[in-house]
Amino acid sequence: MPEILRLQLTSDDQQAREIAELYWSQDDEGQFVYRVAEIAETYRLSSREVRELANQGGIAESQSRRCGHCGSGFSFKSRADVSMTSAYRSDFICDECRHREESERRDAERRLITERYVVPDGPALNCSALGLEEAVFLYALIRQCADESESRLLPVQTASQRIGPGDYVYDLLNELLDEVLWVDPDSDPAAFDWETGAPDRFYLARVRWRIAGKPVELARIATALRKTFDEKDWPSHWEGEAPFVQRRIAAHELADYLVARLAEHHFQFTPGPKTWELLRTMAESRPIGEGYNLIWRAARDAAAFYVREGCARKRATAYAVGVLRRSFERAGSQGWSVSSFSRDWNLPRSEVAHVFFELFLGEDDEMTCPPIQLNEASDYPEAA
Repeated sequence: MPEILRLQLTSDDQQAREIAELYWSQDDEGQFVYRVAEIAETYRLSSREVRELANQGGIAESQSRRCGHCGSGFSFKSRADVSMTSAYRSDFICDECRHREESERRDAERRLITERYVVPDGPALNCSALGLEEAVFLYALIRQCADESESRLLPVQTASQRIGPGDYVYDLLNELLDEVLWVDPDSDPAAFDWETGAPDRFYLARVRWRIAGKPVELARIATALRKTFDEKDWPSHWEGEAPFVQRRIAAHELADYLVARLAEHHFQFTPGPKTWELLRTMAESRPIGEGYNLIWRAARDAAAFYVREGCARKRATAYAVGVLRRSFERAGSQGWSVSSFSRDWNLPRSEVAHVFFELFLGEDDEMTCPPIQLNEASDYPEAA
């Protein structure tokens, strides 16, 4: 059945109004009276200009297809749209009503988020009570994610630089959740999972973050941490924690490099418990750069093994981990001299590495920094 239209003139331009009336004019059977070429010839215009002026001069609305909310007719931008009316249901929702519905939905979501996620009024965060890893991570977050007023932390996915290696950032966010960091109730509703109709779950990379107290508290903490690292005036317990923090960061750096090197040879790999145990052991005994060297060799040998044996990629990745384990053990038992690789620029230095190695340990190059031995922890760094 032909679509019957009602034209609503919207322009003060006489020519545009005339062209709109001619362009949308229909006979009793709903067929268009004038061809576009005829209108174009009459006004000495191109067909494209006729369509543009017709669209400017008025809005053609359907007489039969009405918005299910406000009753306004479905509007068309061109005759081609009319020929596609079978794609539209009679109970469509117009753009204005859809936008209003969307706005109301997001307002309701924001209310639910505000009710579910509450930032406590206190107590105020004390920098000296923070562990070294907490302080390093929080300061790295502030440096990368704090907004201009340092009142809240923007989503980690918006950071311009790498905050930390691999899953380290998400592990720490989970560990500090509702202890040091709270989800900001002003976060975008899209940062939450609405599958159940309630914001009971959220995406760690998308939400914004706050610390306890008023928004100005974050600026105070930022200033205190900045002073702590600049003046090297930190709590004595940080020194004893340093070896453990270094090993954890280094293990994640090695995991990142292992995954990247295997991916370079088209091997997909996610470290499991045994691989993590190996990487942590490597981080305890060798600088990150030497671990890079052993990993690079293992990935190269796995690629050669894959070509030579014609085996499955999964077997080749397992072979790479096996080679890495044997090489690491032989390097230790036979006293190999392993040269230190430089950082892979596809895995740039993270903010966490910068804060820990350079600002805390005073090491310019974390790739050659030897692991801190537990019985020597008090020497790294010297107490202020």
